[in-house]
Amino acid sequence: MIMATVCLAAIKIGNVMFDLKPMETHHQLSVGIGITSVAWFIVTLLTQPTSQKQLQQFCIKIKPAGPGWKKVIEVGS
Repeated sequence: MIMATVCLAAIKIGNVMFDLKPMETHHQLSVGIGITSVAWFIVTLLTQPTSQKQLQQFCIKIKPAGPGWKKVIEVGS
C-alpha cells in the first residue's frame, strides 16, 4: 500500500516537475498496478516465509475460511 501511494505521488509530482500532460486516470491506475505488483513480487522473494507456528496461531485466533488454510489447520490439530 505504501508503494501504491508513492507511485501516485511520483506520477503527480513528475507531471508538475517536467511539465508533462497529465496522465489519464486509467493510465495512472495501470502504471500504479504494474509498479506495485513488481514491488510486491520483489518483497515476496526477499523476505522469509511466515513460520508454521505463527500460521497455526493465526488460524486458532481468526479461523479463516477457504481451502487454502485447510493444510495449516490440519497440521495444527
